[in-house]
Amino acid sequence: MNHPVGQYQAAQLHRLGCAQPCVSQSRCTRVRFTDHSDSYVLHLPGISITSVTSIMDPTYRFTMSDKDQQKLVSLDKSTKYGDFLKAIRENMESENKQVNFKEQSSSKFVLSRIDSKMTQATIEAYPLDLPLNDRNIYVYKEEQAVFQHPPECIYDVRFVIPLLYHSVSPSLFVDCRDFIARRCLALTLTGLSSEDYQMRALCYKILERFYEHLLSHLMIDKQLWINFLDILRASIPTPNARLRFLFSTFLTRIIDILLHPHSDKMYELMKEFLAGKHRLRIDTIEIYEDLLLCSDVDYYNNNLRWLITLFRDGIRSELDLKVIENLNVIPQVMLLYNSELRFQRANETIITLFKRIAITKSGASLMVNSYSFLPWLHQVILNCLHQDLNKLKHDPKSESLSDIAAEITSLVCILADKLLKKDKDEEYPTIQSLVEIINVFIALHDLIIKSKNCAILKHYLEYIRKVIKAIRKDRRIPDELAVHLLRIVKAKLNYLT
Repeated sequence: MNHPVGQYQAAQLHRLGCAQPCVSQSRCTRVRFTDHSDSYVLHLPGISITSVTSIMDPTYRFTMSDKDQQKLVSLDKSTKYGDFLKAIRENMESENKQVNFKEQSSSKFVLSRIDSKMTQATIEAYPLDLPLNDRNIYVYKEEQAVFQHPPECIYDVRFVIPLLYHSVSPSLFVDCRDFIARRCLALTLTGLSSEDYQMRALCYKILERFYEHLLSHLMIDKQLWINFLDILRASIPTPNARLRFLFSTFLTRIIDILLHPHSDKMYELMKEFLAGKHRLRIDTIEIYEDLLLCSDVDYYNNNLRWLITLFRDGIRSELDLKVIENLNVIPQVMLLYNSELRFQRANETIITLFKRIAITKSGASLMVNSYSFLPWLHQVILNCLHQDLNKLKHDPKSESLSDIAAEITSLVCILADKLLKKDKDEEYPTIQSLVEIINVFIALHDLIIKSKNCAILKHYLEYIRKVIKAIRKDRRIPDELAVHLLRIVKAKLNYLT
């Protein structure tokens, strides 16, 4: 008999946004994730340890590499998911790992295949536009692939998310601490930012199942995790709502903090923050100002690092960009660059944040037009040129001049791409912006020469030639202005043909 409290909690958690499944007591259950007629056949556990013939290559590693994607794509859409799990079991047996009866009745044999480091890489590189039911080879956009791990280090969410759904089946024993520690809960929360309706519905269903296991699990800090999910449940505005990627990243960072109560400096602050909340605003980062109002320098530096890395890793779309614009993040981070209050290697992290903003649609225009970003960047380069190299070497917070030159060169090239390669119907940069970006390129040349990095110089010269060619051919630039810009470049870089 179901416990009445458990029924009440399940009813409350149902508000998370997924349709209630029709679950029978049989081992094979048809589960509807959405209100559509589409459904997937999922096999509940009960896998015997007798030998079975796998319909999959046992070397399948669930990753986004072309090799693994080919194996997933080659499967027929009607394939029962239980056969996938048999393939995992066979893979474990091939590695001389025994799967005993006790493990078959728990989620351990599934979760043992999940690597927390690869899960973290998957969270950072989560393909928001990849549908759950898509059976095509997925290729990351080039501008996004630059910032993430190689595909063979990223899980294929089309396989892993259903795998997590199976791992929290009601008939299994789930080690909730292990589920959280392997970052499975964080990956599930990230899936709530997916553009695909069915992917989100499945992730909401995983949360519902995990919550039920959590209610009956023995864990010292169980109530803390229950409260965390209760706050999330109350924050969801509509069924199957899509969360901003920045907000789901914020939730995953909260999980990181709550997992380390004795070592994370932000634990008590975050615990107090959550204790005072019934729900969270999903259109902002509410704790932002609280973290900046810290009088202790060490804690302040730690808070700054946490916030900047959050924004760096959480910006994917214009919706995320709107959040940091409302919080006035960009000018505050510009002031932090090279300041005494910065944390170790902060400058590199800040430049990477600006690169993430620049590749986002309308991000480059926002920085240039609203925050005078190009004059600021020009001044940053000039300051680097006047830095004492010996002092730079002994500064524990600073990066090497070569690293700084590489990061700034990458940022300048991204900005030039976004500003000069606009569609014909888009508003073109102002004359002032064009002059400023040429001035930045010229100052950057001197910084690269000072860094003595031949690889960066080669890349820079190849790129500046493309910029010159684009200026000559673009009819949107007045002839007199184009001639003036080319004269500026030639005066400084007279060896360019």
